[in-house]
Amino acid sequence: MPNCAGAYLNIWVSKCSELDKSDEASEEEAAPLILAKETHSLIGRDLTMSLLALAFTPHRNFLAVQDQLTIMIEEHSMHLDNDAHISRRDALRRLAMLPLVTLKLTPARPVFHSPDEEVLTQCAASIAACWELSKGDDEADLILAFKGVSAYIPTLKVIAKESLRHHQEAASLVGQCSLLRTMLGWHLQGLREAAVYAQDAVTYAKEAGDMALLLSALDYQAWLQHYSHHSKQAQQTIEQALPLLKEARVPLPPRLLGGIYSTVALMHAKNGLRATVPLRQAAEAFFGPQEEEHRFVYMDYTKGDLVLNDGMVQYYQGDHDQALDTLSQLIHPETLTLKIALPERSRIEGLNIMTLASLKRAKKDLEQSLHFWEAAIQGARALQSEQRFTEALLGYEIMVSIWPGEKRVTGLRDLTVHW
Repeated sequence: MPNCAGAYLNIWVSKCSELDKSDEASEEEAAPLILAKETHSLIGRDLTMSLLALAFTPHRNFLAVQDQLTIMIEEHSMHLDNDAHISRRDALRRLAMLPLVTLKLTPARPVFHSPDEEVLTQCAASIAACWELSKGDDEADLILAFKGVSAYIPTLKVIAKESLRHHQEAASLVGQCSLLRTMLGWHLQGLREAAVYAQDAVTYAKEAGDMALLLSALDYQAWLQHYSHHSKQAQQTIEQALPLLKEARVPLPPRLLGGIYSTVALMHAKNGLRATVPLRQAAEAFFGPQEEEHRFVYMDYTKGDLVLNDGMVQYYQGDHDQALDTLSQLIHPETLTLKIALPERSRIEGLNIMTLASLKRAKKDLEQSLHFWEAAIQGARALQSEQRFTEALLGYEIMVSIWPGEKRVTGLRDLTVHW
């Protein structure tokens, strides 16, 4: 792929230029999103009605639909009372299920009872809802998000294949769905299934000419290979992104740049290479002055992820004390609560790394290792995450080998039994 990066970029830029010329929005085309904002102000704090109003408002800029939905959720989340949290989750779950009810979408086959524009608008909003649900700590929300995007895909694939007008938009939405299936698939099903979804994400990102989505898909592929213990392959995959970053003719989101360089750093460290330069590039990109035009719901790169990856790099480089210090900036070492926002699945990954670092440091502390490990295994079981559970099992086996016959360790063996 690196050898054809320049040619691909030329095709992609050409496609985007043609799309911009043909899709210049008139005042009439811009009005529906304004109408959705007015509706939101009338509805007030009823998040369910606000999200449904947006999903039923025709608009051809689907990134704008997802941006507006994200803004609504962020505003609602500022109310930290328990009722607000419950209504947020309920609203997202309803929106995720909306296309299954109103459009009759199903994972079994494509369904066409509605105009393409209606299908695309509702799916764009519902995909954003599924991404939000995937960040939670409830296994049922992860399953719903996975099943939701799985149901949208068959119909969106047909639109991408057969519609001249909506080819790129539909292909991009299929790519978003496949990316979410990749991330959730390796937790709920396994790495082999997730690898199939990741290839779909790459294929449809290319089909859509969506550079940001393609780079995100390559990043996910690299992580899958990392989790599958194919370290060299993971490094080769993420390094395919580097020529694309350098040759891009349009500004790329700072989060994306930071995330890619951070992944490069981790894969270098895993393969025994120096990671100083890509770590610096990640920080410089992420915290640069450039502001993002869109929120990109599928971009799973945050300040918390940057700190997590930094700690993982230090762990793989053998600096276990420093890894614990870094990860303690992210996860409180006593309460094990987050200091910086992260999805629950990532918090558990951090706890697993903290467990391994505590077990491999020169000065070992059984109480500390058990403290980290119990929280990690219980979190993995609560999410029923195959990936996080497997990681936690490794920590347990190391504890058994360091402290054989220790009752405080052997007494926790029941937690290692698969659900």
